[in-house]
Parts: sequence; structure tokens; C-alpha cells
Amino acid sequence: MLSYDQDDQTLNVAVLHKVSSPSGHYVVQVDIFKNGEKILSNDYTSQPSASDPFTYSYAVNATSGDVLKATAFCSIAGSRSGELTVGENDRLTVKAAPASSSLPLEKIVLPEGFSIKVFAQDLSYPRSLALGDEGTIFVGTRLPFDLIDSGDATPVYAIRDLNGDGMAEESEIKVVDMLRNPNGVAFHEGSLYVAEIDRILRYDGIESNLDSPPEAMEIAMLPYYILHGWRYIAFGPDEKLYVAVGADCNVCEPMDELNGTILRMNADGSDREVFAKGVRNSVGMDWSPSGELWFTDNGRDMLGNDVPSDELNHAPVAGLDFGFPSCHSGSIPDPELGSDESYSCHEKMPP
Repeated sequence: MLSYDQDDQTLNVAVLHKVSSPSGHYVVQVDIFKNGEKILSNDYTSQPSASDPFTYSYAVNATSGDVLKATAFCSIAGSRSGELTVGENDRLTVKAAPASSSLPLEKIVLPEGFSIKVFAQDLSYPRSLALGDEGTIFVGTRLPFDLIDSGDATPVYAIRDLNGDGMAEESEIKVVDMLRNPNGVAFHEGSLYVAEIDRILRYDGIESNLDSPPEAMEIAMLPYYILHGWRYIAFGPDEKLYVAVGADCNVCEPMDELNGTILRMNADGSDREVFAKGVRNSVGMDWSPSGELWFTDNGRDMLGNDVPSDELNHAPVAGLDFGFPSCHSGSIPDPELGSDESYSCHEKMPP
């Protein structure tokens, strides 16, 4: 919520940002704009409250008709903005848009011969999909950014369309387990693999036991990084499990050898290795018919709206370095970590 006191020439920015630890997950930056021009930028290392609203006040010289805007950035990801016009609306409450009861699918432009409709609805935070051998669609989920470290559990779903009408009935949507941000899902040789932030679980014989899912077997532990910690997993044509481990920051030197990588391991979690490094935050991967890995990578923030670009990368062999944190988009040295005159982005794999 924004309010402006014309007598004191003060802009008040009230924020509600619920977190479990206000020193580890917080509003990291607030930018103030007047008539479209940024006039203030304020950085923070914590926030005053974990669950209650708090207010930041800024000295802003404004007169009637000036448009003031504030944008608050989360230390993990995301932002929220609001604006008001001085003298006309000195107090504005910013609310999220109400959820629509139906999706405007008619606005989606599809190639000739394709169609689209809702397959399953009323799911909690669906994020990733994996297809089982018998047609079961497994769905990984992840909490919104402002709740991601709350400790709350979300479902792993198993969905069947038994009558083949292209839409799952409510009775065909099963919950395999309730876990903490079980974002990544993969299916391999009859087993479902699920990745939480800090571990990978396996459910054997899952499609034969959807009404009474088997107990999960833990096959691997992973670093617990909140930022970019929602894992994406997939099996390659080499029968190995690949895991994206995002960097625990917007841009920084890696905390350890696993930070900002794609890992590869056997299906039982053994023989883990770093397959690719310099990968800030991959949210999807697949293999070409020739068996070579392709993956996305989300670029760093706070260099501009369109800089750097996100990446689609090609990793035909293990051991390649894709540039993060010193080089972005293959040609942009980081202003803090890659600006040395002797540095060249040509030393890294381009997208």
C-alpha cells in the first residue's frame, strides 16, 4: 500500500511479505519513481517482520499531479509495484488480481491442426510434469515465492484419464505424497522420482499402487538452497538422472562445487558428478535424437528489463562451463564479477 503525505513530503510504502526467516528471505530492494524516472533505490539485508505488515518511508519532493511509483523486490525472486497520483489519489492499496474462474484459452494461438483444453483443474501450485509408462501424468508442485521457505507441504499428484475424453475427473486425481516443494518429477523403469529442495525420492511400482502409494526411498541428498532451489530432474538416454542445482543468489561466486550446476548420477543416486557448470538456474532440459543435452538457463536480474537474455544451451559432452557468474548470454561480462580487462567471454560456452 502506498500513501503520500504532502505536508511532510513523505512517501510511505507499506509491505506485507510473509516469510519464515526475515534475515534470510526478505524485501531486498525498493525503487522509487517519479513521473517514470527512478529517483531512489534502497537496499536492505533483512526485513522488520516475518508475518506482519511493515512500512518504509522515503523523503520525496512531489506536487499535485506527480505520479509516484514504488517497486519492492524479493531477495529470492519476484517483485510487486504500486503507484499513485499526488493530490488525486494520495492513498492506494495494491492487491493481486483476482483469479479468473476460467482460462482464456481462445487467446492462445496454436499451429494448424492443434487444439487446447483444460486437462485437470483445482490443483495446488502445479509446476512440472512426467509421463508414466501406463499413461499416468505425475505433477510436481512448488509454493509461491512468498511462502517457499514456510515449511508447508504441497502435493505430488498422479492423474489418469481412464475414459480417454481428454479431461481428468476429480476421482482420477490422486495424491502420491505431501512434500516440501516437490518441484521436479521424472519417471524411469516403473519408478517415480521426486526432487525436493534438498533430496531426491523414489517411489517404486507407483502406477500399480496409485490408491496406496509405496513408501518413498531416499536416493540422494542435495544442498539446501532456497533461492533457485526448486529442482528440475530428467533421465537421459544414458539411463542416468540429471539434476539442475541453481545458484543460491542473483549473481555470486559459487558457495561450493555443486552450486550453479547440472548434476548427473545413476538411478540409485550413486556415482554423482558435475556434468555442466556455470549454469545459473536451469528450469528444463531434454536430449536430441543423437543423445546430446539441451537445457535452458535463466539470466541474472537487475541489469535491465531485457539484459541479459535467458539462454538455450547445448552440452554435447560433460565438463563444459557456461559462464555464470562471470559471463552472461555468451557475450556480456558481469559488471562485478567479469569486468576485468583480461577477461573474455570466449573462454565460456556460448548459448
